[in-house]
Amino acid sequence: MKNQAAALRALDRVRTQYEDQGFTVTVEERLPAPLDGFIADAVARRGTETVIIEISSSDMSDATRSRFSRLGEIVTAHKGWRIDLITFEPQGPPPPLDGGDVVRRIEEARRVADLSPDAAVMLTGSAVEGALRKLDLRRERPQRRLSSSHRLIRELAIDGLLSDAQAERLDRFARLRNETAHGLRSRTIDQDELDWVAQFALAATEGRVATIENMIEWFRENYEPPDVAGLFYDSEEGEFMWFDRGPHDVEDVLWEQFEHALESDLTEAADYLVGEGGSEWAKRDGV
Repeated sequence: MKNQAAALRALDRVRTQYEDQGFTVTVEERLPAPLDGFIADAVARRGTETVIIEISSSDMSDATRSRFSRLGEIVTAHKGWRIDLITFEPQGPPPPLDGGDVVRRIEEARRVADLSPDAAVMLTGSAVEGALRKLDLRRERPQRRLSSSHRLIRELAIDGLLSDAQAERLDRFARLRNETAHGLRSRTIDQDELDWVAQFALAATEGRVATIENMIEWFRENYEPPDVAGLFYDSEEGEFMWFDRGPHDVEDVLWEQFEHALESDLTEAADYLVGEGGSEWAKRDGV
C-alpha cells in the first residue's frame, strides 16, 4: 500500500468496520506459508475466519490487478481464508501556482541572485515547476499525481506543448535544481540561462509558450506568400508590387512576435517557412 493520505483513510475506515463486526485487526502483517514473504496491508481475524485486506487506488495498473487475482487464488484455497480488496479514489495533485505566485518567486529569485545563486536556482525552479504543471492542464490527459519534473517535461514534449529544444534546456535546469536541493555539488549556472528559464516560467503562466509548430501556425494565420496573396509581379523589375501588405521578413516577424523563444526553435521555424514560401511574405487581408 502506498503511504498516502487517501490510502490511510481507507485503511482506517475498513479497520473500524471489521472491528465493529468482532474482528481483531493487525496492520502490515507478514503472512505465513504459502504466502510467506508477503506483507498484507491488514489482516482481520475472528474465530476461524481470516481476511487479508489490501488497499489500492481505483486506477491500479493491469499488473496490480493480475497480482491481486493470483493472490486471491492462493488465499481461497485455504479454508476460512479470503481476501478483501478495498479501493479508494486517488487524489489529484494540488493546483499549480497561480500567475501571481510565479511572478513573485521569479522576482524574489532575481533579488537574491547576486547574494545566493543557489537560492535563486531554488526559487526559479519552484516557479518553473509551477508553470509546467499549469501547462500540463492543457493536455488531454493531465497528470493525476505529482511526478518528477523530468517526467512532466518529457510528457509535455511528447504531446507537443514543449519543443525538443525547450524540453532539453528545462530538463538540464531541473537536474541543476535537484542537485542543489539534495546538497550535491552542482555547476555554476550561467546568468543568461537563469534569465531564459525565468522568462519561460512567466511566458508559460501567461500562455505565451511557443513551440516550432505554434510559431509556424501563427505565421501562416497572419501572413501568406506573395504569389498566394495574388500580388502583381513586375517581370521587368523582377519583384512583386507589395503596396501596403509587405514585404515582411519571416525571421524578423518571428523574432518580434516570439521574443522569448529559443533561437534554435525560431531559426528552425523560419527555415521551414522560407522553404515553403520564400523569405518575404505578405500580410493577410484583414489582419
